Amino acid sequence: VAIPGQEFWVKVHATSPTDAPVQLESVALMGADGEKWSVDSASHSGGTLKGNQSADVRFTVHVPPNAGFTRPYFSRPDIEQPYYDIKDPRYLNLPVAPYPLSATLRFSYNGVPFEVAQVVQSVKRVTGPGTVLEPLIAGPAISVSISPQAGIVPLGAKSFDLTVTIHSNVKGPAKGTVKLDLPEGWKAPVEEFSTAKDGDDETLNFHVTPAHLAQKPYTITAVASYDGREYKEGYHTVGYPGLRPYNLYRPSAYRTTGVDVRVAPGLNVGYIVGAGDEMPQSLVNLGINVHFLTAEDLAAGNLTKFDAIVLGVRTYAVREDLKTYNGRLLDY
Repeated sequence: VAIPGQEFWVKVHATSPTDAPVQLESVALMGADGEKWSVDSASHSGGTLKGNQSADVRFTVHVPPNAGFTRPYFSRPDIEQPYYDIKDPRYLNLPVAPYPLSATLRFSYNGVPFEVAQVVQSVKRVTGPGTVLEPLIAGPAISVSISPQAGIVPLGAKSFDLTVTIHSNVKGPAKGTVKLDLPEGWKAPVEEFSTAKDGDDETLNFHVTPAHLAQKPYTITAVASYDGREYKEGYHTVGYPGLRPYNLYRPSAYRTTGVDVRVAPGLNVGYIVGAGDEMPQSLVNLGINVHFLTAEDLAAGNLTKFDAIVLGVRTYAVREDLKTYNGRLLDY
């Protein structure tokens, strides 16, 4: 991930695999849509390529401090909005906005000019597949995400917990702070983060103390400060092997609502986790003690100690042991 202000080099490599001579006229490296990435190159006078001859040109690239991030040209503030906002209508016929940096080589063959272009790719080595090439993307120095992203706070709650994850794209060590932008009167400590290298993650736990809770919505935003800048959003990468990766962004915000809800004190709930199941956290938000039931619990554990047993999303599809010991649940 290229970050604003970073300097790095790009090598453009051209090879002609046949004996037919082709003239390499020029090599250029440029940002997408004319974005002003500063590019310095070694001199290249062109030349004739044939019979597996190759030419290499090395460029030094400076990412502008205000460089835009590689992100979709369509977005929506939340899943409740049934349509997407279009940031740039020029890309409406494209699956994604262009990658930020590409090379264009101009050739001539028998006097006929033509061009070959390729996006700049990053190189990584993965055990098994070997060398993996992926398009270079531009992104923030610090990505911030908060978990959970939504929930409730019972009006009688004295406190609740949130988790903030910091992902660093800094090329080396990075230190900074994370604070929560809270409603008036609410309190949570400021935490420090420290990462050793590019790609590191760090998880910070926050203990939030609410005040003057009412039955209305609230928003809490995690804000990371690093090198004089603030970061209030994070991304996750989507894609599959062989399909170019792309980053989806969302604000580092937790949406909550004060709710007048009461549960029996000391309620004990056994829970069997299903597929993509986030329900346990919702029960914890209500102040319920949640115990995750294992295969051994279902086979021979004492189920009578639970006030209720909850089966999660599509549980029978993902828990074979649940089918085996279904009789014990029915008896319960």
